Amino acid sequence: MTQVKLVCDASKLDAALSTLSDAAELFPEFCERLIYILDTGQELVSLKCYGATTTLATEVCVVLYPSDILLRLMTAARAGDADLCVFEHATSPDGDSNATTTVEDTQ
Repeated sequence: MTQVKLVCDASKLDAALSTLSDAAELFPEFCERLIYILDTGQELVSLKCYGATTTLATEVCVVLYPSDILLRLMTAARAGDADLCVFEHATSPDGDSNATTTVEDTQ
């Protein structure tokens, strides 16, 4: 008789959620952003399955990863940026006030 062993590794997802939890304590905006992401139906988790088979047993490992949107939110959380702002120029980088610069770019 063949046995099937199912293993789930959620350590990467757990680390991402821990980072977001810490950020939510400091900035309530992160909770609002996470709720918005959930409301829009975007995936927060991706998974990959790995399997190994022998004559007596089969092991299937499911690894849960944070999705791209969750990784972007986590990166913003580490930077303390609840608006997911990539960068902002207060003045032109070259000192020319007539130069076109990006004020804000949101992912």
